[in-house]
Amino acid sequence: MSLLVHTPRDDSPAASRLVLGMRVDSVTPAQALAKVEEWAGQARPRIVCAANVHMVMEAFDHPLFRAQVNGADLVLPDGVPTVWALRALGLPCPRRVRVTPDWLRDLFAMLERRGFVLSLYGGAQATLDTFAAQLATHYPLLRIGAVIAPPFRPMTADEDADAVRRIVTAETDVLFTGIGCPKQERWMADHRDSLECVMIGVGAAFDVFGGRTRQAPAWMRERGLEWTYRLLCEPRRLWRRYLVQNPRFVLLFAAQCLRAPCEVARTSLKSPTSRSTLCRLLGFVPRTPLGDEDHCAGSQAYSQGDAGVAHQHAHGPEGAAQHKR
Repeated sequence: MSLLVHTPRDDSPAASRLVLGMRVDSVTPAQALAKVEEWAGQARPRIVCAANVHMVMEAFDHPLFRAQVNGADLVLPDGVPTVWALRALGLPCPRRVRVTPDWLRDLFAMLERRGFVLSLYGGAQATLDTFAAQLATHYPLLRIGAVIAPPFRPMTADEDADAVRRIVTAETDVLFTGIGCPKQERWMADHRDSLECVMIGVGAAFDVFGGRTRQAPAWMRERGLEWTYRLLCEPRRLWRRYLVQNPRFVLLFAAQCLRAPCEVARTSLKSPTSRSTLCRLLGFVPRTPLGDEDHCAGSQAYSQGDAGVAHQHAHGPEGAAQHKR
């Protein structure tokens, strides 16, 4: 079955927490889709990030990048460990938003139904052409605007201005940026004032849909082991990300929970569910897979105080980072 086939999703409550200082929103695929649909019709700049361990550690190590992610309009729990982290911090019922390819299929169908314009930024030209051709086949009414393959080097001011002009001229409603984390998040933050559309960081989505990158088997994805598959496929590029940063994340997040830096963590660790989730982060495999259909009873209230903490970095004194390609 094609990666682009649409599958409907359901809904559930939402909230947010800080994971090593970076905000992660507990939203379902349906909630995230509804929010993007609402924003796409407003002609205002919006930023959507897909959080995983790599992004959390980049944010932990670079305060400016952390401020840029925390200033986004939506930070999706894309990686399974981010879902476990939210549970350990007192949100027992988040569901993973597996952005590529699952959530994007729903997004394509919504964009086609509503007549919104989708533009693409990132990746090699051949990959983008393959991706656009697949979209035309499976979503023939989907309106494709600008298709831009930026150079694999820092862009000049003129090149960047031309890319912005093409995106604006195409009357873009939703823009996919696929130049990898942290470059794409920095690029979106840097262009918030010049692009009035919903910008979504899609990472390797162009390569996945374009056939250049294969997906991990379902059983690995459901158990939070997708990183193992990717490491085996691209050891030279990804060894540091997974063999160094993943253990750092486990140790630092365990310290965050055990030292209880906020009341949320201090109270949530009293819960057997949260303690069990922390054990999963420390290395135990869950008894049942955490897939897209994972559910649990009840929900955790989210106070205004927590919301204020989650967004406090967005308006800090740091300026926007330079886009490096």
